[in-house]
Amino acid sequence: MKVFVDGKGLNLGKRDFVAQGGEGSVYMRRGTAYKVYSNAAQRIPAGKIQELSAINDPRVVKPEKALTDASGQTIGYTMRFIDGATALCRLFTRSFREREGIDPAMMFSLVGKLREGVEAVHAAGIQIVDLNELNFLVAKDYDDVYFIDVDSYQTPRYPATAIMDSVRDRHAKPGIFSEATDWFSFAVVSFQMQIGIHPYKGKHPQLRALDQRMQSNVSVFDPEVRVPRSAYPLDVIPEAWRGWYRAVFEAGERTPPPISGKAAVAVTGPIELVSGSGAVEAVEIGAFGGRVRGVWARSGRLVVATERGLFVDGRACTCVPPAPAAVGFTPSNRPIGAYLRRGRLELVDLLSGARLALELAADAVTSVEGRLYAKSGERLAEVQLHELGGKTVAAPRLAANVMAHATRLYSGCIIQDLLGATWVGLFPRSGVTHQQHLRELDDYQVIDARYDSGVLMVLGVKAGRWDRLVVRFASDFQSWDLRVVEDVGTGGLNFVTLDSGVTVCLTEADELELSPASKGAAGVKRVQDAALGGDMVLSREGGRLLAARGDRLYRLAMK
Repeated sequence: MKVFVDGKGLNLGKRDFVAQGGEGSVYMRRGTAYKVYSNAAQRIPAGKIQELSAINDPRVVKPEKALTDASGQTIGYTMRFIDGATALCRLFTRSFREREGIDPAMMFSLVGKLREGVEAVHAAGIQIVDLNELNFLVAKDYDDVYFIDVDSYQTPRYPATAIMDSVRDRHAKPGIFSEATDWFSFAVVSFQMQIGIHPYKGKHPQLRALDQRMQSNVSVFDPEVRVPRSAYPLDVIPEAWRGWYRAVFEAGERTPPPISGKAAVAVTGPIELVSGSGAVEAVEIGAFGGRVRGVWARSGRLVVATERGLFVDGRACTCVPPAPAAVGFTPSNRPIGAYLRRGRLELVDLLSGARLALELAADAVTSVEGRLYAKSGERLAEVQLHELGGKTVAAPRLAANVMAHATRLYSGCIIQDLLGATWVGLFPRSGVTHQQHLRELDDYQVIDARYDSGVLMVLGVKAGRWDRLVVRFASDFQSWDLRVVEDVGTGGLNFVTLDSGVTVCLTEADELELSPASKGAAGVKRVQDAALGGDMVLSREGGRLLAARGDRLYRLAMK
């Protein structure tokens, strides 16, 4: 595709492609992003680019220059490209936050930066209007927030027309947007950032629909609302801000948030497994002195990473850095920690502390059945671990060619946006990669994904609704079946597939859902127990189910 900026031609191709959405496609070349509209009616007028230029905040990624075709027609615009950023809504899920070590104080800091950006937009006489969780990115080190899709903002001469239903103020006149409606939307998003749940979600005995709850001002502060355990407690929010949220969500106030408020303190101390109803039996494996961030097990060996240290078979490893991004295992079952540092992959023997000789640029890494896979630009590498002469040697091997900017590596899989078509890559065994176009995902924005032993689960957003998609593959990976669980909220993906062929998922309703992992197999069993909750993170040790809660790890079994 040939486009023009300031009269100079530029060819944008597949290697430059980043993503495609409802309005158009985004490409990237040398630090500059290029948005090309799909529909002429959606193109941004030059006058609106000029009005948006009044926003004076580097966090706001606003349109910079008009993009034209050969005839001089405006077809898009240029903007700054934010490298390595993560969608803000990924931070809503507890599993992501626990894994990445994002505590309440870090989230409150991001809330403050989000507020500063909103104030900068308002200072320019502009309203954001569609201030929803999909329109923000977070820096790769989680210390700043960026505003995207700025072309949809409401400027003095160009009114906005669209807003996601989840952040729409039910007490404002339809189609009328202002700073007050922006602050309501900000309250919804910033509350989700801190607590992990929409303020009008959870279960109420009479009011079930989101629209009812918002019109009636019945939020999670109402004592009749039952909140899932995947949500963080309300006391992680500073007291002054809790009062402001109550005023907005329950009293109908539409004021800016308070300036005061100390950063929230992370919840500390051991979290006990409460006594259940008897449906689930739990045996404590150990307490590790810090919140568990990752568990990897293979052939009787158990690696546990916490916010304070690393443990192998229950023994603290003081000679290695804590919290690896992934763990692989050698043929003799030595655990190898994989770390991402300054754009490179580093491997460390977790028993000896010795670093493995490896030169590999990488921006993401995952482990699958004890094997390591790293994304390196346009290459996905399987990092094979060999033992030669008493030493462990790492040898990268090409697993797949991918589109550098349009591919994300998730737990056990890759997902690519190939010019609007969603492809999934799976690695069931060493040297084998299956890539399939899952048309069922084309209409979704993928927030998170996880693959384990024939089962893929995806958390996706479509039309403002968060759905969980469960895909079971045939043994040859050429066909699959699909189950969609609609409107699950932001609890995240929390499941494993045991060696017995049973997939165990801790659902958004704090239930264990047991189902066959085989394509076409019938039967879903649900287990309720007071001991269960979304604050637990599931993992597995062969055929045994593990669950981390706080600083403790348990083996779970159904009675």
